Amino acid sequence: MMAYLRPGREKLGRLWSTVHGSGQAFKQILRDQLNKNIYTRILFTNVAVFLVAMIGLIFFSSHMAKRVAYDQAQQDLLRKAKRINYALLQHAHWLGGDGGQAQSRQELLKFLADIFDTRVTVFDREGAILETSAEQEVIPGSKVESAYVEMFKRGQLEISRVLDPETGQDAFVAVVPMGSSIEAPENGILLEAKSINTDLALNRMRLFLFAGGVVVLVMVIFVSVSLAMSISRPISQLSAAAAGAGRGGNMIIPEEQTLDEIGTLAAQLNDLSLRLQKIQSESSAMEEEKSRLFAEISHELRTPLTAVQGFVEAIRDGIVQDEAVRRRYLDTIYTQTVHISRLVDDLLILSRLESGT
Repeated sequence: MMAYLRPGREKLGRLWSTVHGSGQAFKQILRDQLNKNIYTRILFTNVAVFLVAMIGLIFFSSHMAKRVAYDQAQQDLLRKAKRINYALLQHAHWLGGDGGQAQSRQELLKFLADIFDTRVTVFDREGAILETSAEQEVIPGSKVESAYVEMFKRGQLEISRVLDPETGQDAFVAVVPMGSSIEAPENGILLEAKSINTDLALNRMRLFLFAGGVVVLVMVIFVSVSLAMSISRPISQLSAAAAGAGRGGNMIIPEEQTLDEIGTLAAQLNDLSLRLQKIQSESSAMEEEKSRLFAEISHELRTPLTAVQGFVEAIRDGIVQDEAVRRRYLDTIYTQTVHISRLVDDLLILSRLESGT
């Protein structure tokens, strides 16, 4: 038995894996498309919300239309029940007698049934049918359903919804205690209304809603596309301008913006662009000044170094024999060395200023 069930389980497992994988792939595609850009997100969101709302509206409208039809049918049957009961009270003697009066009783019930478009049945407290507006004769011992007898014994007019076995549609029946409310009724009146066929009306209503929904969906798509373009276009322009500024170019931003938030962002980016250009110009000036300064310092360093090198070579080669001249050379070397030390200190200070320390 287990060996027989194992292949089926394996097939179900593979089928589930395939369906689950396809679902995950479709979900990922939807997520990618939704997060692709603002244009797609706005369009997809608006269309999805409209479709969900449209489906909900169709179901809600169908439910409410059927509910209204049922309530109207119940109220209509209630009015018919009261009028039939009143008409039968006016002919209270109609149950008495036999023979020739049976025909008159049948004609009275048929007359009321034709006027009020319903089937009328009179029964006693035990549920036995006394008279009916139907064409066929009453078979002795025929009874109405026990549920109708229970409704009659409660002593008040009650309406119930039943399923018509012939048409399969909903129908309503009313049980009316025959007579006035003062006296205890001995007989009851059963009214059976025709089945309510709401399918045709609901189908037509759904068709009209669907046609109107298609028109509204086209309008929603058009408005969504326009709105998405009005939002995404300036943002794309701002993004392109910022990218151009990041590559070292000039930031060109349209001056006219349709949305306040985007206009504020564009103004801030323009201010940022002006500040960046100012910083770049100041940085270029500083670079030029630094280059000039380093050139001057290099020149200043070269002069004393040349003098120190010449005097040191003269002393090393023994050219200077006079002690006074040698001392003067050494004083000059010391002076130039102090000058070089000051220039080196200036370079260190400049380096510390650039590094922020």
